[in-house]
Amino acid sequence: LQGSTIPFGSQGTVVGILSGKVDVLFDLEFNSGFKIRGAMNSGACVPKNSLINITYGKERKGRKPTEPPIGSEKRLLAGKENVCLKQK
Repeated sequence: LQGSTIPFGSQGTVVGILSGKVDVLFDLEFNSGFKIRGAMNSGACVPKNSLINITYGKERKGRKPTEPPIGSEKRLLAGKENVCLKQK
């Protein structure tokens, strides 16, 4: 994250996977965000271990998760640095 801050609890969609990091397009714009694929300033490159996969929990509660953009896989929640990314 190196100097940039993402509001705690922000939700978004992974749009790119790098070694140890992922590009996330968050649902809402924030000051330190950057443009990904022409979208508003809501993108960030974050460590994989700073995200929580919330897709599975929504499915278990009987709610359908919002439809992610084409080509994306998981809905994620930005959180603490020591929380692991869980793959389904």
